[in-house]
Amino acid sequence: MFIDDILTETAKLLGMREGETLDEERKEKLLTGLKHVVGELAESYYPLVKTERFVSTNGHIKYADFERTPIAVKSVLVRGRSVPFRRLFDGIEFDCEKEEACVTYAFEPLVPEAGGETEWQGEGVPMRILAFGTATEFCLIEGLEDDAAMWDKRYRDALSDSAILRAPKRRIGARRWRL
Repeated sequence: MFIDDILTETAKLLGMREGETLDEERKEKLLTGLKHVVGELAESYYPLVKTERFVSTNGHIKYADFERTPIAVKSVLVRGRSVPFRRLFDGIEFDCEKEEACVTYAFEPLVPEAGGETEWQGEGVPMRILAFGTATEFCLIEGLEDDAAMWDKRYRDALSDSAILRAPKRRIGARRWRL
């Protein structure tokens, strides 16, 4: 999904005219709002997950060695088996020496830029969630607290609806009538 499409959708929601081009100041405020929303979504609701292979030195892997900035380490596999690990201030540590490890982690998204794309592809974040959140942040930046509260409610409701839709399908057992 393109960043410019999200900004255009947000501008429509905020009542900016369709033919009107966004001035640089408004566009910058919308991008700042989108940056906050993308960070919140990646950290709490729609994590971006990656798996990398490392050769550990004394059972220690530094965060600086990761391709992307980790938010949370999900698992460490050594020889196909999950091993317990400890989070340290500069990396992770586990009880294996000079072993190849597969580390699965959630990472920090790139800062959104005009003309770019979001990192959620396919079954990613719906555009309306991004637009509602960006509208909330834009209104906060502009000092429009009442409008921000309205957009925040819509944003939180859309997140709740999305969580329900992403939940595993549950089946309700058949009911029987008793006489």
